[in-house]
Amino acid sequence: MAEGGGASTEPGETTPGPLDQAERRALALEIAAVAVLAVVSPTLTALGMLLIPGFYRPQSVAAEFVGILAMSSQVAAPVLFLMWRSGRGWSSFGITRPRWYDPFLALVIYASAYVVMLMGIAIDFGFRAQQPLTDFLAKPGGAEWVLVVLIAILNGGTEELVMRGYLIPRIERYCGSALVAVVATSLMFGAYHLYYGYAGAIQITAMGFVFGGAFCATRRLWPVAIAHMLADVLPYLWG
Repeated sequence: MAEGGGASTEPGETTPGPLDQAERRALALEIAAVAVLAVVSPTLTALGMLLIPGFYRPQSVAAEFVGILAMSSQVAAPVLFLMWRSGRGWSSFGITRPRWYDPFLALVIYASAYVVMLMGIAIDFGFRAQQPLTDFLAKPGGAEWVLVVLIAILNGGTEELVMRGYLIPRIERYCGSALVAVVATSLMFGAYHLYYGYAGAIQITAMGFVFGGAFCATRRLWPVAIAHMLADVLPYLWG
């Protein structure tokens, strides 16, 4: 099916033909709009958190949950609409039927990303590691664990939906290179995590390469989304 129109949920799809000038322009504008919504805005917030003391500090896990819920809704809804509107089918964006082995594959992806981050910590990339907002990692108690898990599902799911599920296929479609798409999305991924400091942002950029590579290898969103959720939850256990 050509660009535009309702998307099929069938997994089998034909390879799309080359983009004409009008289609390239429309796709570039679409990618730019999603980048402003899902990357530029949180990057500006991250810079404020990094550079301005007290810029943003959630008062509780419940407050953080409400903020993540609002952000996820504002970002996921238009991105899902654009996926549907593209005419490419949900499986083009990695949204396929879940498989029983997805959690096991997610563990492999998470472990690989964690090893990469440990290498980054060891090297330190010439930066002093920073961890502002330590209350993000304060150990929850009691019923707060339910909110922690819900935050991980919302945040990890939404970020992977946008960064790997939407942006990798669309940038790849625009420029014809999966490698360029993985590099671009990994840099974006690190940019809006600058509130962890420069070293942390570089380490998370490296994690983005692992997640992006895993997505391109499998063309399935569930394993990387679950891996991201693990990366959001497990630091609370170590806090």
